[in-house]
Amino acid sequence: MLATAGEIEAVRENAVSLLELFDYMLRQEANFPDTERIRVILRDKRLVKPLWRAATARILTPRYVGGLDTTRQHIAALGVTLPVPRWWNPTLKGLGLPKPIATPLPVPSP
Repeated sequence: MLATAGEIEAVRENAVSLLELFDYMLRQEANFPDTERIRVILRDKRLVKPLWRAATARILTPRYVGGLDTTRQHIAALGVTLPVPRWWNPTLKGLGLPKPIATPLPVPSP
């Protein structure tokens, strides 16, 4: 299903929304019980890389690229490097901002 994201807009939009939700949980709900499950998903390259490819299957607006770049950095902090498509960096530069720096993720309480 994720492989159809280049042709079916709803699939790509859902992939973007899911990544945004996961990133929100990492940043805002660090101690929520399901957040550890999300970390497990995001550390699993077999799950997160197809989701990322679906989310970036087509050119996105700078607003989405800026947000997803932060998400990509948070996922990298979990040990998974996600490749960016050719259109990524020019779109990110189009924001006119210095290279975004990911906000450090909260450390969950024991």
